[in-house]
Amino acid sequence: MASDKDHVSFAKEILSGLKPEAVVLTEADIAGSKVRSTASSVLKESWTKAADELGSGSMEVSENKTVFDALKLAYKILTDDDITGDSGMVIVTGSLHIVSSVLASLQH
Repeated sequence: MASDKDHVSFAKEILSGLKPEAVVLTEADIAGSKVRSTASSVLKESWTKAADELGSGSMEVSENKTVFDALKLAYKILTDDDITGDSGMVIVTGSLHIVSSVLASLQH
């Protein structure tokens, strides 16, 4: 997510409608560099703050340095839940740059 965005408000908007079991964060280059991207550690603080302010309970918030690592963790969470019969989904948010990175990772 770009550094000029209101991360807490964005997280609150998502959390007001969903109660995720986990939020998996990562970083992606924006326009070819990390200059405008927000560190996953900052995003983690924002999501935790948003959840606290909304009183939405506990959830796992994980930061990953690569898109591939984030996808592996999301897959693990989904497959662990599948054992209990629960269904789940992965929602990718942020910028088109991160969506593009996720789609490229899924093709490999």
